Amino acid sequence: MNRPSTEYLSALRGELATILDRAREIGARLAEAEHEECADDPRIRATVTGHGALRGIEIEEYAKRELDRITFGEYVGQAINRAIEAAHEARAVELGALVLDGRPVTEIVDGYLRDPRSRRAGRSG
Repeated sequence: MNRPSTEYLSALRGELATILDRAREIGARLAEAEHEECADDPRIRATVTGHGALRGIEIEEYAKRELDRITFGEYVGQAINRAIEAAHEARAVELGALVLDGRPVTEIVDGYLRDPRSRRAGRSG
């Protein structure tokens, strides 16, 4: 097994420091971001942060009166799930721009999450 050169490791360390700085900036932006989505019934809306934390649910008065409890509950859950999904998609776009050693950081992290014992996390083969 070939060991990486000192120059390669130094360059990688520099890339990693840059990525960590950018990740902190992204994290701060995500914390401030809000994503609002509605259910199939647009009278029910949910708002979450960029990290997916629920900020609020808006329900128009007529939705409360006109929908049965089961449908109402399903729509509330649907609005929340859609808002969380929008936050996840926005986060993936932001983090997808981070590249380490020519590979998207999200690919490396996803590979590690699938198999933490793997030294070649995220790489196939």
